Amino acid sequence: MRLALTSLFAAFVAVAPGLARGAQVAAGHPALLKTVSMVDHLPMAAPAVDTPVPAPTAPAAPREPALSTRSIVIGLGAVAGVVAFNAIALGPGAFPGGLAYAAGATVPAEMAVAINRIYAVGSGVAGGWFGEYYYALHAQEPTLSGRLASAGAGAVVGVVAFGLLAGPYGPVPFAGGAGLEALPSPTMVGSRLIAVTTAGLGALAATWMHDDYTGEHVDPAYALSLFGGALLGVAAGNLLFAGELGVPPYYVGAGMASAGSEIAASTASAASRAFAVTTGVAGALAAHWLYSADVPSLH
Repeated sequence: MRLALTSLFAAFVAVAPGLARGAQVAAGHPALLKTVSMVDHLPMAAPAVDTPVPAPTAPAAPREPALSTRSIVIGLGAVAGVVAFNAIALGPGAFPGGLAYAAGATVPAEMAVAINRIYAVGSGVAGGWFGEYYYALHAQEPTLSGRLASAGAGAVVGVVAFGLLAGPYGPVPFAGGAGLEALPSPTMVGSRLIAVTTAGLGALAATWMHDDYTGEHVDPAYALSLFGGALLGVAAGNLLFAGELGVPPYYVGAGMASAGSEIAASTASAASRAFAVTTGVAGALAAHWLYSADVPSLH
């Protein structure tokens, strides 16, 4: 026992100087003491908690193209309807280029208005495409009503722009021949009805073919209401502003049949193109708003 106590005392004597020197170093370095104190008081790590994994979200619905395939097909169908009627009813003389007329020949009235029908519908379709594209490109949430109204406004702008650009080439640009025969007013006014009818039927046929190919379906009653509205719009415009429905020039020589009537001014052809498109658009938009009043999906 005495031996054990003697050994313990000897060990203490050996390490006591080192402990004293360590205490002196710590006393001379407060930062060291503070660091040790902070380590002693570090908070205990909180138990791990499982982070909930967010549920997967459904992908956003794809945005409809700015210019839909249906609109392109309908526009092409409208132009094709006018072209087909001219070819079947009137022949090659009803097309621009003048290939059907010999040098010095004059272009009959029914042929002149037939050529203008192609210009009116073609420029209206091009303007309508641009109007719909511009609207859908800039609208946050494009609607059917917005697309239709923008296409209608674009159609009017398109036919007016064509008239301004083609004005230097005469009332019926590139008609051919040495000149134009006198244009009876009833022939010019009646040609508007042919334009809206043939373009409308072509658009309806194109709609049916598009839906049959893609499997999509448009309410047939709605499509017919737009066609009927456009036709009524042109007819009403003729009655209100020309005082007559006109005599549709649907056969060769129709212009001569109305030769005794009032003759339209040479500048009236360009105005007639714009008039037909404007009244047709107004009638179609009116039909849309009336039909869609009870069909929210068409707004």
